[in-house]
Amino acid sequence: FTILAMCAACSNMFSPRSSGKDSKDAPTIIFLSGFPDTSDSWSRLAVQFEENYHVITMAMPDYDGNQLRRFCGYSLTDMVDGLAFVIEPHLKKKSQVILVGHDWGAAIGFLYLSAYPGTVDKFVTLDIGRKENVDWVQIFYMTYLAIVFLLSRVIPDRLALLFMALYPWKTIGPCPYETEVPMTPRTMKAFMCYPYLKVIFEVVRSFFTGEQFKFLQMQKPLVHPLPILFLFGRKKRVMFHSPSFLAELEKDPASAYKEYPDAGHYLHWTNAKEVGSDILNWLNNKPGG
Repeated sequence: FTILAMCAACSNMFSPRSSGKDSKDAPTIIFLSGFPDTSDSWSRLAVQFEENYHVITMAMPDYDGNQLRRFCGYSLTDMVDGLAFVIEPHLKKKSQVILVGHDWGAAIGFLYLSAYPGTVDKFVTLDIGRKENVDWVQIFYMTYLAIVFLLSRVIPDRLALLFMALYPWKTIGPCPYETEVPMTPRTMKAFMCYPYLKVIFEVVRSFFTGEQFKFLQMQKPLVHPLPILFLFGRKKRVMFHSPSFLAELEKDPASAYKEYPDAGHYLHWTNAKEVGSDILNWLNNKPGG
């Protein structure tokens, strides 16, 4: 694991922001957001942990910036290794490490747990669980966003962003009922779509090489399981988890899940106080989490 300290490519991939307690015995909780959010999307939730935790908030690589430092973006393997580089120093403190992921941050979290087992004590995944099959709605918008990213490589990013806005999100989007979201037109960039191109690239490569599609690894139960808390909103066109994932969590007394009937994909933003309370209760082994 410590060999990552020599990996220059991983050292500045993420831009972690620290707050809360900085003592050696304080547990560390790491928040990783997804598409198309910046680190600020954690502002309503992370503040609830600052009294007793060393808090680290992060966005996907370069999402907090104004440009993509790698022309073709970052591979799934790159992001997993980059997350490992962030987590490694906190393992040396020998205090508890909790990982919280939303959207793509949760997907990278699942892949990280498979690649680096035993380095995280507990995992909280928000609105993204394991799902064996991808439905047509997901295929449509993921392919479209991959095309938007390709456009952003040959035309100005703001112009490519217009193509993203042209997608009929309310008609065939996965989350048509969102009324309050953390992103703004100022923080959104078309280059943020690079993870979707990486998924399609891996599908094509696995077809021709016969290698396992890396993204499918998150759909399999962990070889080295750990306590997982899964919180998800009901108000969506599609669910990003399967009933079998909930059944898996039910079998583990240390794991749990909860549905928020009045929330959508961005439950950590619209229901931040309730989500924070549920996570804290679960971490402290109190009823209600």
